[in-house]
Parts: sequence; structure tokens; C-alpha cells
Amino acid sequence: MWLQASFNLAGKGGPHDNLWVDEASFPMIVHTSIATTSDAASREQALVDAVEFLTAGQVVALPSETVYGLAADALDRKAVARIFEAKGRPSTNPLIVHVADEGMLETCAASWCSIAALLAKHFWPGPLTL
Repeated sequence: MWLQASFNLAGKGGPHDNLWVDEASFPMIVHTSIATTSDAASREQALVDAVEFLTAGQVVALPSETVYGLAADALDRKAVARIFEAKGRPSTNPLIVHVADEGMLETCAASWCSIAALLAKHFWPGPLTL
């Protein structure tokens, strides 16, 4: 199951449908919806919906092995700002950006050293953090 939340940076907007969060703590939430993923068809629809939300600059909460994480398009400054605001995270504390390959990395990273390139070539695809 995942939770999708649309954020309004000014804390103003449409109705506040807070399903899993406290409105006083997160006044920028303007809409939430939950998608169940108990069967293949609902998982497929949840993925389609998540892609639409991310493409529209919204924030999506996704389950990981241990916690739920907030996801946004890393190239969308407003979407990334929504994550910082929702988490109350200072802008000096960077977020993790997940990339599929070196081609995608080149659109996200300002620099890429030869040692990192060698590690990526050897260990990607896989859970390597650089």
C-alpha cells in the first residue's frame, strides 16, 4: 500500500483529507489517497497513478524495506521543496536521489569522479550508494 499526498507550499488550498497524518503538523497537505496493492491489477494501477502524480510535481509516499519514504521528481525544484517542507528538513541536509543508470545520473549530478564511475560499472544495477 502507498500514500499519495499533494502539497501546497503556502499551506493554503483545497480540502484537507488527512488520512495518515496530523493536519496541524502538515498544513500543506491538500489531498491524500491510498492505493491498495493486494493483487497484480491494483499494483499496476498504483504504479500508473504514482507516475502520474510524480510527473505532475506531486509527492508520493512509498514503502521501503523498513519505512515509508517520500518521493518526488528530483529534477523538479518545487516537488523537492515540498519534501523538505513536509519533513521539516533544513535545506542544508541533502536528500537521496535514486537513479537507474549512469545516463540518468548525468542529469542529476554536478560531477562524477573516475572512482565512482568504476564502482558503478562494477556494482550497478544494485544497491550501491555514491
